[in-house]
Amino acid sequence: MTANTNQTDRTAQDLQTTADSVATTDIYSAIENAGHAMLVTDADGVITYANPTMEEISGYDRAELVGSTPAILKSGEHDEEFYSQLWETILDGEVWQGEVINERKNGERYVIDQTISPVTENGEVTGFVAINREITEQKTRQRRRMFFERAVEQIGTGIAAYDSDGTITYTNPTYAGMLGATPESLRGDSITLVNPELDANRFDEYWDSFEDGEIRRRETLNRRLDTGEAFPVDTVTTHVTIDGEEYHVGTIQDITERKERERDLQTFRKAVEQAGHGVLVTDVDATIEYVNPAFEEMTGYDREEALGNTPAMLKSGEHDREFYRTLWETILDGEVWTGEIVNERKDGRQYVIDQTIAPLTDDGEITGFVAINRDITELKEQQRELRRQNDRLENFGRTVAHDLRNPLNIMDANLDVARTADDPSQAHARMQEAIDRMEALIDELLALAKQGKSVLDAEQASLEAVARAAWETVDTQVMTLAVDSDRTLEMDRSRVQELFANLFRNAREHAGPDATVRVGALDDGFYVEDDGPGIPPAVRDDVLTSGFTTSKDGTGFGLTIVSQIVEAHDWAIEITDGADGGARFEIRCSESQSVNQ
Repeated sequence: MTANTNQTDRTAQDLQTTADSVATTDIYSAIENAGHAMLVTDADGVITYANPTMEEISGYDRAELVGSTPAILKSGEHDEEFYSQLWETILDGEVWQGEVINERKNGERYVIDQTISPVTENGEVTGFVAINREITEQKTRQRRRMFFERAVEQIGTGIAAYDSDGTITYTNPTYAGMLGATPESLRGDSITLVNPELDANRFDEYWDSFEDGEIRRRETLNRRLDTGEAFPVDTVTTHVTIDGEEYHVGTIQDITERKERERDLQTFRKAVEQAGHGVLVTDVDATIEYVNPAFEEMTGYDREEALGNTPAMLKSGEHDREFYRTLWETILDGEVWTGEIVNERKDGRQYVIDQTIAPLTDDGEITGFVAINRDITELKEQQRELRRQNDRLENFGRTVAHDLRNPLNIMDANLDVARTADDPSQAHARMQEAIDRMEALIDELLALAKQGKSVLDAEQASLEAVARAAWETVDTQVMTLAVDSDRTLEMDRSRVQELFANLFRNAREHAGPDATVRVGALDDGFYVEDDGPGIPPAVRDDVLTSGFTTSKDGTGFGLTIVSQIVEAHDWAIEITDGADGGARFEIRCSESQSVNQ
């Protein structure tokens, strides 16, 4: 009985041992094949076991891990306080759970969700088991998501999403602020409330026009919900499908200021394009980047010819290097240069501009220059003409004073003689000559005063008819007139008649009372010549000036009147030798005037 009992006990013990062995084998196999990394240490933290997943995660093989401590995995991301609290927990027999940043054998860091449990025997801690779940990718995704969430919340561009019903599912604070609302108040509202261009009918059409993944950019209007004010926005929208749900996600940029700048720029550009002054813009190297129509008209160069060139294309040669060096020093110092420049048009004609050049700057750095050019060619010519007229008037005044004083002196002297002489007739005759001289002088002064203005009422008139009419007004004595042309000219008839009359008087005074005067045609005008002694070349430039005369009886104003009538018609006059050696006056018309053969 006793033997049977002992046998039964041994059989039961063997069965329990076999069962424990089988159970241990199953647990070990499960641990070896577990997806989580596992470490077993003794009470001092020395590693006694590591499963294959731990080898894979850490990069250390089992032989390297066993006998070491978990400190082999430290990354330096946690301070001593972190590890002190961990050890206090597990040494007190409690379970520690937390996230740990470790370092693989190759130096790469990884994150684990770790649970450390004490192993106890008879109430005493004999070791620890650590179960490690790698969450590196999860933490990376979390950080990335947090980054994007923070970026979306703080970015200066509006972001919104709405579903196929037009219901707003998300707006960031920036977009909500544009609309005078909050993200919370907008959620659940219809997108048509903030977009006045989309009503319920047009929304469906707009939604259906998108393809999945398509990106579309457009400018539209949005409406503030607090004031109802519409404002322009630039939107970039894409159609996406998330978990089977369709959405439109887009960025929204308030472009109110941009539109205002564009309008201002358009207004400025229109003003520059229509400005009467020439405008050109260059880069810092003086390469022309823009010219306005007034510049094209002023210079003769069209825009395509000017762009890419430099202002040197307009140089006339009238200014030396020092002039341009001073100009460049001024504008490169960031200052404005103003002055007059003589430039040359494309056709070679020179013109004068009053130019202002200002630097263009960006953050204090010169990026180019803008030049505004006012054509003052006509003004400069008027100034020169005014100076010439002033000189002539000054000369004229001296001559008039002299010529009027002479006959007055004669009259004064002969008055005394007439009072005391027995026969005053001779004195009276000299006084009459002085009076006649003054009358002639006054008549020519009056005629001269009329000649200063330009011709306004020109008409076609016969050269012969006007010449013969003038001949009748002059005391020609026994002189002969020959007219060799029946040409007609565009002229002020009365003033050209005065021109002929003065040339006929000049012939009478210098060629003699029996002279022959001939009027004939030139290719571009006409001439008047006599058969007298002619005019020496040395004085030909002087005879047309006010007060010049070689005759004691002449006033010196007749040819001045001729010169001013020619100038008023925009003609030109030249003195040469006549066919018979006398004086020949050639008068040529401008190219724009009508000359009929």
